[in-house]
Amino acid sequence: MEAVDITKGQGRNLEAIDKLSIKLAQLEAMTAMIYGEGFSSFDGSSKSIKENYLWACADMASEARNLVGKL
Repeated sequence: MEAVDITKGQGRNLEAIDKLSIKLAQLEAMTAMIYGEGFSSFDGSSKSIKENYLWACADMASEARNLVGKL
């Protein structure tokens, strides 16, 4: 994937870009915990913990999608 230089775009919603970057970093960290070697630990958690964790991931993805609409 090619990096995009967002600093050149005048008129961009820099606050939304900053928030989007934060949400995506958080979501990346959270999903890293549920694949590969981290999956066995996640899978050993209770059903409610897994559901709440995935709900939080889905919320972050939804927030990121909403922020994209503000760009």
